[in-house]
Amino acid sequence: MKPIQYQIGIDTFQRLEANCSKEEILAFCKGNIDKYNWRKKGSDLEDFKKIIDYANFAIKQLKK
Repeated sequence: MKPIQYQIGIDTFQRLEANCSKEEILAFCKGNIDKYNWRKKGSDLEDFKKIIDYANFAIKQLKK
């Protein structure tokens, strides 16, 4: 289940697809993957899940 802040309004990935070019989306995904990779440890499981989500979304964009 998504945290409450992600349950309201449009999904982040939907927002990106509606407002950004492929290049912008890929840059956003790379930046977030890097952020979650280097974040202060303590929530590793959630960080790895987010890394996978952003990587999968980037792959989806590359396949378009």
